[in-house]
Amino acid sequence: MKKILLVAILICAISALSFAGTASTSANVTANVTAAVTVTNTLPMAFGNVTLGTSPSVLSNSAAAAAFTISGAANTATGVTIVYPATLVSGANSMVFTSSVLPRTNTVAAAATAVTTYSTDASDVVGALTSGTGALFLYVGGQIAVDPAQAAGSYSGTITVTVTQ
Repeated sequence: MKKILLVAILICAISALSFAGTASTSANVTANVTAAVTVTNTLPMAFGNVTLGTSPSVLSNSAAAAAFTISGAANTATGVTIVYPATLVSGANSMVFTSSVLPRTNTVAAAATAVTTYSTDASDVVGALTSGTGALFLYVGGQIAVDPAQAAGSYSGTITVTVTQ
């Protein structure tokens, strides 16, 4: 009986010693939820009435520029990709559209004071910053080639703007 009692005590002692080497810790879990990014077209690009045989331009800092309002995270670098139409169409007729005008951005809604953004061509804006409230305004221009024999009509096309933050 003494042997059984001694073995039981020894097993308890060994078990207690093996638990003495156990440790645990914890870690915090964090997540940063950013504001959703939206883009809205607020003004179409308007060439108005044009003369045959000319190549009128709409500058991106003019009142005729296409205007877009971007809303997202405050004070955040924002990238913009712009896809222009190759042509403007009126029924079966078309005329060439050229995206030769660099887009401009501003943190207030004013095309006339917009600045050229970090852009090497008219289809990309890199590193424009949103305002403290998350606003950024984008102004887009372009040029059309009106053939001397261009058919009369109301011509239109679509500019697509994609925004990333």
